[in-house]
Amino acid sequence: MISKHLSWFCRQNRWFLLFSFSIITLLPCCEQEIEIPIPKQEPKYVINCLFQPFTIPYPQNTTVSLKQTIGFLDSLDFPTIDNAIVKMFYEDSLILNLNYDDNSRVYVNAQISNFQPGSYHLQVEHNGEFIDAYDSLPKKVNLKKVTILPFAGRNELDNSYSKINFIFDDPGNEVNYYEISVTYLSITEPFGLFTDFPSIISEPYYPSVLSIDQEDPVALPFTDKSFNGNEVSIPIYYLHPLYAKNDKVEPHTITLHFRTISKNYYNYKVSLLKQGYNIQADIIYGQAESINVFTNIPLNYGVYAGYQTVDQTFDIRNNDFIEYEY
Repeated sequence: MISKHLSWFCRQNRWFLLFSFSIITLLPCCEQEIEIPIPKQEPKYVINCLFQPFTIPYPQNTTVSLKQTIGFLDSLDFPTIDNAIVKMFYEDSLILNLNYDDNSRVYVNAQISNFQPGSYHLQVEHNGEFIDAYDSLPKKVNLKKVTILPFAGRNELDNSYSKINFIFDDPGNEVNYYEISVTYLSITEPFGLFTDFPSIISEPYYPSVLSIDQEDPVALPFTDKSFNGNEVSIPIYYLHPLYAKNDKVEPHTITLHFRTISKNYYNYKVSLLKQGYNIQADIIYGQAESINVFTNIPLNYGVYAGYQTVDQTFDIRNNDFIEYEY
C-alpha cells in the first residue's frame, strides 16, 4: 500500500522532483572562494587617564595608560608603549612629569596631586609625534546627608535589597555632571545599582523595563538638567551580598562614591555603559547596533577626564537605619 502511494506521488510530481535533483547536483558547481582585501590600518594610540585631586580616605596617584591599536585579525593584546614622554599642565604651566612603571605598566608620578578646579592639558610625545588632550576639573560638590536603609524590600526574584539616599545642593546656572557607585569591601568590587530617580532612568544607557536579561549598571552617571540649582535627594538600591533570602541583612562593608565629573568623563562613561549593554544584546529584539566609546584624544582613542569625589565607607551589621551628615 505504501509503495503504491509513493509511486503515485512520484508520477504526479516527477517534474518537481527532477528540477529539485538538478538543483542539488549543480550546487557544488556554484561554490567559489572570494578573497576580501582588508585594508591595512595604521596603528593608533590609546590613552586613558582619569585624574582627581588627592582625596582622603582613598588617595590615588595620577596614572596614564598608553597603548597602541592592533590589526583586525591580530590576536595579540594591545602593545604597551614604555618609552614616551608624558607631561601634564595646569593653565599652561607644567605640573607633572610622569614616568613609566614596569610593574603597573602605566606612567605615574609619585607626588601628591593637589589639583585645583580649572583647565588641564595632557601631552604625550612618542617617536617625534605629539598628542595633546584637554579637560577641565570641575568644582567639588559635597554631600549634605546620606541615609541607609539596610532592608528596603524585595525584587521580583524575592532577593532583598538595601536603599541609600544621597542629599546635596546642586549649583545653579550651569550644567553639572555626577556619578554614583557603590563598592563592596574595596574600590574594585562594584555593586549593580538600580533606581527610580527620573533623571537617572531617563539617561540613554539605563536599561529599559523591556531589557529583562540585562544586569544592573555598576555606575550611574547623570546630569542636573531636571533639578539645576536645587537641593536634591537621590535614592539608589543594591542587592544584598549572597542574595539573602530572609529579612535579616548579611553583615557587609560598603563604600559609597559620589563624584562630580567633567562633561568628557560623563560622555565616556555613558558610551561605555551603552556599548556594554549592546554587546550583551537584547534577547527580545536581537543583535543591537555597535556603539563606539567616546574619546577626546584627537585622531586617536581613549579618554582624558577629571573628577572630584566624596568617598565614605560604612559597616552594615544589622537592619538598623543609618544617617550620616557631612
